[in-house]
Amino acid sequence: LYSLKGLNYDTALEEIKKIKGVGDKVGNCILLFSMNKYEAFPVDIWMKRIMGKIYGIKGKPEDIRKKSEKIYGKYSGFAQQYLFYYASQGKLKDI
Repeated sequence: LYSLKGLNYDTALEEIKKIKGVGDKVGNCILLFSMNKYEAFPVDIWMKRIMGKIYGIKGKPEDIRKKSEKIYGKYSGFAQQYLFYYASQGKLKDI
């Protein structure tokens, strides 16, 4: 796994998803939290709801991740954490 650290984000994600049971969400979590890939933006049902509520963004997790990168740039992963925390504190209604 540590060899992934030297790869670019897209290549690292494709490689990590080759591991049985690892999909986009878990792969992005691993890249964000342990591989310093700060552009990784894990998308689950909560992030889909949050991004839909704040930005009107809907679609597949990959589409949401790509749009988040356009909004937040190379530090999308940090923004994801703040958004999740903000929503978990009841700051967004009806999600």
